[in-house]
Amino acid sequence: MNRIRLLDSVTVNQIAAGEVVERPLSVVKELTENSIDAGASAITVEIKDGGITYIRVTDNGCGIPKEDVRTAFLQHATSKVTGPDDLTRIGTLGFRGEALSSVAAVSQAEMITKTASDVTGLCVQLSGGALISEREIGCADGASVIVRNLFSNTPARLKFLKKPGSEGALVSDFINRLVLCRPDITFKYINNGTIALSTNGNGDLKAAILRVYGRDYANRLIEVNERGNDMCLSGYIAKPEISRSNRAHQNFFINGRYVKSELARIAVEEGFAGKMMTGRFPVFVMNLRIRLEMVDVNVHPNKLDVRFREDEAVYNLIRGATAKALDGSIIIPAVTAGSEKQGAEQVRTPFPAIKPLKSKLKEVYEGCSDHAESPESYLAAESDSNSSIVPRISEFDEPPASKPFLPQYRIIGQFFQVYWIVESGESVYIIDQHAAHERILFEDIKKRLQSKERMSQRLILPIALNLTPSERQILDDNRGLIESFGFELEDLGGSNIALRSVPVLLKDPESAGFFIEILNKLNNIDPSETNIYDLKLDTIAQTACKAAVKARDRLSFPEAKALIDRMLALPNPFTCPHGRPTTVEMTKHEWDRKFKRT
Repeated sequence: MNRIRLLDSVTVNQIAAGEVVERPLSVVKELTENSIDAGASAITVEIKDGGITYIRVTDNGCGIPKEDVRTAFLQHATSKVTGPDDLTRIGTLGFRGEALSSVAAVSQAEMITKTASDVTGLCVQLSGGALISEREIGCADGASVIVRNLFSNTPARLKFLKKPGSEGALVSDFINRLVLCRPDITFKYINNGTIALSTNGNGDLKAAILRVYGRDYANRLIEVNERGNDMCLSGYIAKPEISRSNRAHQNFFINGRYVKSELARIAVEEGFAGKMMTGRFPVFVMNLRIRLEMVDVNVHPNKLDVRFREDEAVYNLIRGATAKALDGSIIIPAVTAGSEKQGAEQVRTPFPAIKPLKSKLKEVYEGCSDHAESPESYLAAESDSNSSIVPRISEFDEPPASKPFLPQYRIIGQFFQVYWIVESGESVYIIDQHAAHERILFEDIKKRLQSKERMSQRLILPIALNLTPSERQILDDNRGLIESFGFELEDLGGSNIALRSVPVLLKDPESAGFFIEILNKLNNIDPSETNIYDLKLDTIAQTACKAAVKARDRLSFPEAKALIDRMLALPNPFTCPHGRPTTVEMTKHEWDRKFKRT
């Protein structure tokens, strides 16, 4: 066995660098965060060959005093932490004092820096962590760090890097997040001699989103702004129509630091519940301002993971703000006259800005005549004679509870026995009768559950059920809630029960599958959730929506109008409880484009 001995400084530096510098992205991250901590208002990042051969980060920050430059490249040297107590109140992006020493240990590094009080600056050059030269130089205030030939002295690390294009893409993604995190800073990003991104640093987050994600995203944003105890949440969420199949466009920042917070992700996605289809994920840019002592960012070396002192308060703030923003917005997808051949990740239904849509509705709906000349009587007679319509007009004849976002409209007709065509102002709306009825039933069921209103229908023949032990336990845990919904249960001994009454809203009460499905879905709810009761209500209500009008159930014009009126009066008429849109819009301008009239 070898004797125990101290490692030499070169080996120590390379081991330490391995924990901090994984690839060119790590270098760019550490250097730009130092620039931000230095108070820079303008930062330029330049890379070549994905950052493998050349990285330069220049800022106009406070700079480093000449006498401190050498010390800055030593291990655990920092101006941001003075003692253990500071680790409980970390307000800077960097604080461990590992960045410069680690970067210099695995590259040829050069720093040019000057403070405002100095007449000249200082230029130092290092290779493998060793100082090569030091000289005074004329330069602007701030700092510029150049890193050449990353991992040149550690070829094993170099071998595991990806191709320059892939490494450069990782750096580009990081710069995009910086722009979204700090729209108040002017960024210039140069990749292989080409300016890939440039911002003006005016502090407008929406403008920053436009620069990063493009106009389609910027036109479909909903602002989020909410305050809680010692917390403030701000930013934007994108409308459900531009959801993605992955979480790549989810950006969450805490006190200006990009983090991957599972709690925040779940809170936002819960806020989108019922407004987005399963398997799709929301797009958002949010920044949470929170007291420093309420969050621990010193969890992992990459500083992406955080811990909150009050998880429940943070969760409730984010979830509530997301749901509130969505409930207060019009989220109807709009069909465009663009090319239909788009990739799976592209959005087929761009949405106009909220303000123009609202002003347009206000202008064009006033004085608009109701549907006086529709072929209502013909279709009503045909429907009455040819089909067994499940929902009659009486189901939908309640007066609207609030003013709908379409005050007046005209029903044109129906196609495929599924979709209703509605004209209003300068737009044509296509309404999915099944999705619309689902949303109506969902809101009605939730209202009855919350008000403890029980409406049951007695079964002529009780339905016998043989439950598994787990299903029986779920039933016992939630029996009061289930019975309040309208089920009447009788214990037959052991795992056997009988259903004697079911809610009146059930379309197929003789089937037991509906009740078993409710039990299974209740079992999937995490018991640690803070809003467990609301989640259970939503689960039962969503399952009950299977009693809705089916796609090919035939409705007369009066029944369709009654259904549409009730849907429009709901607080969220834009999606069914499972996230599918109830309505899509196509404007007259888009129709004109289709027919080459513009």
